[in-house]
Amino acid sequence: AKPNVLSKDPDVNMLHVFVLGDKQPVEYGIKKLKYMPYHHQHQYFFLIGPPLLIPVFFTIQIFQTMFSQRNWVDLAWAMTFYLRFFCCYYPFFGFFGSIALISFVRFLESHWFVW
Repeated sequence: AKPNVLSKDPDVNMLHVFVLGDKQPVEYGIKKLKYMPYHHQHQYFFLIGPPLLIPVFFTIQIFQTMFSQRNWVDLAWAMTFYLRFFCCYYPFFGFFGSIALISFVRFLESHWFVW
């Protein structure tokens, strides 16, 4: 296990949006390295971080890992979750309502996870 090591731990490898540490965000922000104004990330973290962390970033990362490691059983179980979810909620909310519901639930889950 390599917790909180930037190149090893996928949970903290979010360089396109956030940079961890005390010195690196200031250096990246002032030198305009990469993509964001990292020296101001303390101001925009809760606007961008929780809504993107679990609903978008982790979901994409989980599916990429399953594909790259050719873990077809986990992929099948993940797909059955989404299939069961849409079978249950599509009759009540329709397609876009179901997408909105799962996005909202993941959004709340992400805020809970970050706090």
